[in-house]
Amino acid sequence: MDNFEIGGGTGADPFPAGKNGEESGALLLSSPRGDAYYWLRRCPQEGAPWLVLLHGAGMDHSVFRETAEYFSRSANVLTPDLPRHGMSEDYSEFTLRSCAYDVRDMLNSEGAERAYIAGHCIGGCAAQAFARLFPEYCAGLALIDTFPFGQSAYRGWACAALGNMAGLLRVMPARAFAAALSGAFSVTAQGSRRLMEIMLRQNTASAADALADTISELGTARPPEGCFPTLVMVGEHDRVPGIRILGERAAREFTVPLARIPGAGHTPYLDNPAAFRRALEDFVFGLVPATV
Repeated sequence: MDNFEIGGGTGADPFPAGKNGEESGALLLSSPRGDAYYWLRRCPQEGAPWLVLLHGAGMDHSVFRETAEYFSRSANVLTPDLPRHGMSEDYSEFTLRSCAYDVRDMLNSEGAERAYIAGHCIGGCAAQAFARLFPEYCAGLALIDTFPFGQSAYRGWACAALGNMAGLLRVMPARAFAAALSGAFSVTAQGSRRLMEIMLRQNTASAADALADTISELGTARPPEGCFPTLVMVGEHDRVPGIRILGERAAREFTVPLARIPGAGHTPYLDNPAAFRRALEDFVFGLVPATV
């Protein structure tokens, strides 16, 4: 696309394409914005679809480790560390546009023409930015416990609550940050343990900045307009302010399928991985579940 409009910005492609390299077992995309790392599991089957999994705030690519391993039997799976997270911490700033352009460059580096993009939390916002900017690359869009479709499905009270959370995270010690969010996000013991292990590795201030930057962009973000299937996924017990309600409302408003993951909170892929995988697998391979 020659032009774009998201987060209030309009104009020609502002981002020179990144260059692919390799370091410490991870693939490296280097650009003027910073170094973005990603992991790729190639499927041995010729013509297998591509699946990109984008993690949430305060996490990294490893939160999708089991999901990526499962899907690599039938799909090529790409899992980045988003800017300011994990190994991609040394990055100039977190914006939804920079995430979208990084994913585009990663796909180009690997020779992928189209991919299913699944994003959780702020990764879901980045997935929508990607679909908005590059609909020709988007085979499908799965939005996992996130802020769907811009302002039309958003409410200010949830934005204020999450803004307060971002401010609090900036002053929290790493262990307190990990304990608080892992307990709030996951409703199962195994999910909380796994998430705390991942969050303990993160830079708390960077995660808070990424969350705050995402919230600041939500007011001007617009829904993607490409012709691709979309699925909204929510954990039935998600306790993050407004997220589950927003997902359910967006599914009704935009008439897209909704998958409620039973026994799961904000991180359904950790709380109920089997049900999460079934819903995403049905979507990727064309058996989109009916809205419930």
